Amino acid sequence: MEMTSATFSDIVTEPVAKIWALVSDFPNLQRWHPALESCKLTGGAESTTRLLKFPGMWFIEELIKIDHDEHFIEYRVLESSRATFIGAKASVKLHAEGASRTRVTLAATPNLANADAAAIKATLEAGFPNRMDHLRAALDNGS
Repeated sequence: MEMTSATFSDIVTEPVAKIWALVSDFPNLQRWHPALESCKLTGGAESTTRLLKFPGMWFIEELIKIDHDEHFIEYRVLESSRATFIGAKASVKLHAEGASRTRVTLAATPNLANADAAAIKATLEAGFPNRMDHLRAALDNGS
């Protein structure tokens, strides 16, 4: 059986707390995703949904889980201008590997009912190294 989740894991030479402060900030994804034009909570300050606008596309994502002790955040696409992404889930997991080294694991699972699930998985896998580079750049810049 083909694996349906796309994953990418790498070491970032920063303390887990510094990285977590960035990736757990659900309404402020633009702090480490430079292609993002805007990110707004859709239901006010306590909302668990956000509207993401990129050049030529948009997504509404719902926060599924955030665990500050385990350094884990998971969300799913509720609506999108690209229908093939609706129902996809994504997550970020951090694991401290010393005082200033953190394993960052990015994962995403396309909606398995989607006929293009394999192509979406490939697109996600191809983009993960860039996302990791964006995270490192944001950390270097003090975002």
